[in-house]
Amino acid sequence: MTQTQIPPHEAIDLKATAQAFERVRTEVNKIVIGQPTVIEQILTALLGRGHCLLIGVPGLAKTVMAKAVADALDMQFNRIQFTPDLMPSDITGTNVLEHDPDTGAKEFRFIPGPVFTNILLADEINRTPPKTQASLLEAMQERQVTFGGERRALPAPFFTLATQNPLEQEGTYPLPEAQLDRFMFSVIVSYTSHADENRIILSTTQPNKARIQKVLGAEQIVAMQKLVRQMDTPPEVVRYATALMRATRPAEESSPDFIKKFVDCGAGPRAGQYLVLAAKSRAVMMGRAVPLIEDVRASANAVLRHRMFTNFTALSENITPDALVDDLIKAVPAPSDKTQIVYNPPEPDDEPLSLDDHADPVELIRSMSQITQRIRSEVQQVIVGQHDVLDLVTISLLASGHCLLVGVPGLAKTLLVQTLSDVMDLNFKRVQFTPDLMPSDITGTDVMESDEKTGHREFRFIPGPIFANILLADEINRTPPKTQAALLEAMQERSVTTGGKTYPLTPPFLTLATQNPLEQEGTYPLPEAQLDRFMFNIHLDYPSLEEETVIIDRTTGFTPRQPKKVIGAAEIIRLQKVVRRVPISSHVLTYVTSLVRATRPQTKGAPKIIEKYVHCGAGPRAAQNLVLGAKARAVMQGRVNVGVADVRAVAVPVLRHRIFTNFLADAEGVTPMSIVEELIRILPEPAAKDQKQLQAEAAAQTRAAMAEHAEQEQLSEESAEREAEAPVREEKQTEPETLSIRCPNCGQLAELPHTARGKKAKCWDCQQVFVVDECLI
Repeated sequence: MTQTQIPPHEAIDLKATAQAFERVRTEVNKIVIGQPTVIEQILTALLGRGHCLLIGVPGLAKTVMAKAVADALDMQFNRIQFTPDLMPSDITGTNVLEHDPDTGAKEFRFIPGPVFTNILLADEINRTPPKTQASLLEAMQERQVTFGGERRALPAPFFTLATQNPLEQEGTYPLPEAQLDRFMFSVIVSYTSHADENRIILSTTQPNKARIQKVLGAEQIVAMQKLVRQMDTPPEVVRYATALMRATRPAEESSPDFIKKFVDCGAGPRAGQYLVLAAKSRAVMMGRAVPLIEDVRASANAVLRHRMFTNFTALSENITPDALVDDLIKAVPAPSDKTQIVYNPPEPDDEPLSLDDHADPVELIRSMSQITQRIRSEVQQVIVGQHDVLDLVTISLLASGHCLLVGVPGLAKTLLVQTLSDVMDLNFKRVQFTPDLMPSDITGTDVMESDEKTGHREFRFIPGPIFANILLADEINRTPPKTQAALLEAMQERSVTTGGKTYPLTPPFLTLATQNPLEQEGTYPLPEAQLDRFMFNIHLDYPSLEEETVIIDRTTGFTPRQPKKVIGAAEIIRLQKVVRRVPISSHVLTYVTSLVRATRPQTKGAPKIIEKYVHCGAGPRAAQNLVLGAKARAVMQGRVNVGVADVRAVAVPVLRHRIFTNFLADAEGVTPMSIVEELIRILPEPAAKDQKQLQAEAAAQTRAAMAEHAEQEQLSEESAEREAEAPVREEKQTEPETLSIRCPNCGQLAELPHTARGKKAKCWDCQQVFVVDECLI
């Protein structure tokens, strides 16, 4: 049997494609008996560039299935048995030191691990520690491996099949929600029928002469994956997938009553993307150019079952996610709206933008509104919605602060930060925090190097991922306090100390840490003192219905334009200095102080809501961050005067993680956010001067502050030049530590400190008083 020839995706014959996949099924069924649904879902996920989690008891031929699919598609296949002592390098590969005998030179060479394949079977993935799990899941998401500071692309196509045993959980490491969300499908592998089991026993106990013929190849699969991405999706299919996904969330008003009763947390936007991609893949495999709503329904269980987290009521009544999805399919009607889904992001300005180093600081600030608009326009080419989050992250960067992002998985936190770093031309790194992550995995480590010619040995520091401009600390509360402290020290000091040496971080430096607000089991919550290091606590919510529909439509179709650079690191550093020197009027400062002090129940005259519900309020650092956040917001909008409105705009993200409520607040559902909002409402604004007068005074003060700063920098440069020349002069003028003298009366010798020059002294023997300079030896 010959291999089927499929042309490039621009000219793929869908009828030939359907025939080819029918042949694939036939070939796989020569070896695998009685699992047609599992085979179908594996092929669907492969075409949709997703990954599969296979859940089934041992002995159900999961490995045989994966190997049979790889053989029929002529793809390279590797299998890894995940164990408690498996290391990340056992999956990704490692560097080995090689020696050239001719030149004596030594260099590292990368030896690829088993992840460099087309189909990888990660057997019993929940038996290995989280750090090793994370190394595989990073490869699944990014289609690349980072090792030794270098990124290496995985071969295309790359498809992961991970397996789990649903029965034995003792001694395992369950995948957290954020990592489960990376799998397109969760596939249940069940026992076969009685007749199929008889066939299996018969075929496996006799000589099996069946051989799988190659039907397709890796290039053809890549072409089909591109076809799936570029295939047009009817608007009603996208809207149905969005409605089905949103119906899984108990907080949605339109969710069915059984969801509100049995579900604790529903699916995120990534579920909608996978529903549409699965529908498109299924259509291609069946030879159709248009996916249907029935295609979405066919994949709904596999996409949603591991993204719906049921509560105790569901467990007590034996209600499973599969049963809930079946009921949802019946409850969610097909949409009647068939109009096109339109998204028109702001047209980006292609004109080059630069900040003049010698520009007037006031004019520089006023030009920031244009820069801010350019940043938003570029980010919106990739990100739909999340405007407030983007503004707060930018404010934090300009104010030299750090952010804690709190949100469920799948809300594009990583993509948002990555896009922002591209727009600002900053170096971006991401670290998946796990319980077995070590401080050196973040900060870096010393390695011993030796010179064979001289025999000299010395340590060389290998910088860790923290040496970046923007660091995403994903799920920071999953790592032990010792590792958390290593990161938080770097956030505060802007430097890393290891081996007795201090290494400064490259400015600007911004840490964005994330937390999942739902799953707290097995985590290490940040203590109050460490939470206080974060300038902002930003809560990310689900997008609106319109935004979510656009997200699913865009992310399952064409690839959006890559964002362009707007400003760079040098401009951001200058703007950070400008923000620090923006003046703030006394009435705004009074409001900030009053607001922070009002959060403390110990303060005399504290509001009743604080005395009733708050155990501990915010400290002085909250006031500092309110002022810096208000200044940065004013600069972003091109204003030199800071108003009370700027303080109120940043009050919730600054204060919500610094107010600690008591048991009564927890019992009555009163949150720190609602308390801050009530404080903003009841706290009066101090009387202010005329706005025009304030703006004029602020402009004058800003110019004066920047002129003073420029003068200080010039003096610092001159001082540095003098210090560079100082050793030469000091060598000639160095004073001795002591002076040797002889008494002019009795001749007694003595030693005096050099500070005695020009002074009088008395001889201890004869009591004669004399001038020190006249008696030097």
